[in-house]
Amino acid sequence: MDQPRFSIGEAFHYGWEKTINNLGFMLAAIVLVIVIQAAFAYAQIALEDAVFLLLIMTIASAVVGVVVEMGFLKIALKVYDGLEPDFSDLFGHFHLFLYYFAAGLLYGVMVIFGLILFIIPGIMLAVQFYFAFYFIVDKEMGPITALDKGSALSRGSRWDIFVFFLAVIVLNILGFLCLVVGLILTIPMSLFATAYVYRKLLVGFETEQVQIEAATE
Repeated sequence: MDQPRFSIGEAFHYGWEKTINNLGFMLAAIVLVIVIQAAFAYAQIALEDAVFLLLIMTIASAVVGVVVEMGFLKIALKVYDGLEPDFSDLFGHFHLFLYYFAAGLLYGVMVIFGLILFIIPGIMLAVQFYFAFYFIVDKEMGPITALDKGSALSRGSRWDIFVFFLAVIVLNILGFLCLVVGLILTIPMSLFATAYVYRKLLVGFETEQVQIEAATE
């Protein structure tokens, strides 16, 4: 029987606490990213008649977007570990781009295929493999290994993870309805809460691995 390894309520309480404690930094980081993406968008408009340069700029924008996504995951993990986040964390994972991108492609194909089948399999696969992205950023694993670890990490807690992500969706819908301004709080809160869930699951997973290894010796 599945046993909960984290508390959804505690995850959101933690997320709220860390959001308030790091609100200035998170707002500055979000503004920085918006400015950078706006610059890319402006450049793309200016280069609309230069097809090759437009293609290069579009690819560069997409790469930076993925790297920044990894950066926000890293920031959330550093905060959980009691470390001070830095703006350099946003752009410090270019070396992991191919791993993250490949994992994203595989993850997307699996989830879309599952959704096409009967919707529920797609949702189950999304939950099962989601934390692969955290393994790539946290442990610098390759895409296949990260997907395998993500699946193993979620085993025994998938229903709780599913409910947690439903709560995250509802939280951000409420944030959007609050004249969009609420997202300034709900997005960082979701980010920190998800990092909390990952770390809690990881502790349980690593403990189980040690016990298994000890039993086989």
